Amino acid sequence: DNPTPGVLTVTENYDGSSWTTSPATLGTGGQGFAPAGTSTSAVAGGVFSPTIVGTTQEYNVSINTITSAAWASGGNLNTPRKAIGGGFGTQTAGLIAGGNNSSNEGIADSEEYNGTSWTEGPNMNYGRGWLACCGTQTAALGSGGYDIPQQDGDNKTEEYDGSTWTNGGNLNQEMYGGQGFGTQTAGVKAGGYNNSLPPGNVTGQTEEYDGSSWTVNPNSMGVARYVGGGTGTATAGLVSGGYRY
Repeated sequence: DNPTPGVLTVTENYDGSSWTTSPATLGTGGQGFAPAGTSTSAVAGGVFSPTIVGTTQEYNVSINTITSAAWASGGNLNTPRKAIGGGFGTQTAGLIAGGNNSSNEGIADSEEYNGTSWTEGPNMNYGRGWLACCGTQTAALGSGGYDIPQQDGDNKTEEYDGSTWTNGGNLNQEMYGGQGFGTQTAGVKAGGYNNSLPPGNVTGQTEEYDGSSWTVNPNSMGVARYVGGGTGTATAGLVSGGYRY
């Protein structure tokens, strides 16, 4: 999303030092995608553009042959939503959880993707959007979030084992829109938004999860932000983009 010219369709690839614009553009641009996968095989479900739709798009590129990167349509979500915040897993074993409806009320639905279609899974214990997410389809972690009652964000954490969502340890700081990366037992939440946080309501705080509890890391991000992109592991993570204020 960008005030000028509006929703974007651009794709960029990162090689460890710099970003390059890909010739492949999204078929449907917008904000609030739930991405999962790798730099050569990815899936993105859900979008707000400017209405909520359940569009799914798949990305593929071959590094062994001269094949242009491309986005292709996948199966639609069963429950259209915005503000999903993040996705889990891979292109053929993906997971999304939570989100907001057009009234910003929290959605508790989770759905699993098999490379072709989405299947309804069990609901989360708390409906909310803009979770900080990491992990896989069968070992996922989601923390924080936003809905109408908790407009400042919340500190709840939930773990998914492939069949059930279970409450985990609470974040030390209530927030929504944090960037997540890592695994269910070695996860990181970086940054986020809370209306009561000075200055500008945005934080760069980093918290680490060990499978049961969160610990604040003394090193905050150099640029506080929320709803950016997060990827990597707990010891080799990457955060890009996002809102600052």
